[in-house]
Amino acid sequence: MKNPPVVLSGDIHTGGLTNLVIDNKVIPQVVASPISYPPIEAIAEKLTSGSKAIPFQLSTKSMNAENIFYICKRNFAVITINSDNQKDVEFYFEGQTKNIKIDL
Repeated sequence: MKNPPVVLSGDIHTGGLTNLVIDNKVIPQVVASPISYPPIEAIAEKLTSGSKAIPFQLSTKSMNAENIFYICKRNFAVITINSDNQKDVEFYFEGQTKNIKIDL
């Protein structure tokens, strides 16, 4: 893909990053949450996070979802696209002094 897309989605309690792999093409899915909602319990983060690939059935394509990370803290994400069409995302999580910045 010349200019691969980035999917921006939301979860009411949890922020993070997933790679959608469709026909061997990786499309990042950035997940942010509204900062006005409390996070879910840490045990839910442990149960739902991981880096394993989860198959997803589509009628015409093969697809996997690969969890990179999810953090159960109030958060927001900033996606930046520079003039060379390079993309990165920076996650800001409540109570975390170091932001998470990832090149997409």
